[in-house]
Amino acid sequence: MYCCNLDPSGVIIVSHDERLIREANCTLWVVEDKNISEIDGEFDDYRQEILESLGEEVAGAAGKSH
Repeated sequence: MYCCNLDPSGVIIVSHDERLIREANCTLWVVEDKNISEIDGEFDDYRQEILESLGEEVAGAAGKSH
């Protein structure tokens, strides 16, 4: 997202699109159960945390989409 790098005022993007989230390369926040929390790490860290909470695992590189 080129515009994010030029505008110091910031941009809020609400998305479930993994590709967009990865390309934006911004700080990740999760809105859940009337709470907002900043993700400690990158998208893959958050994704792994969610999968583990569901009892699943990422199958190597097949689980990643870059």
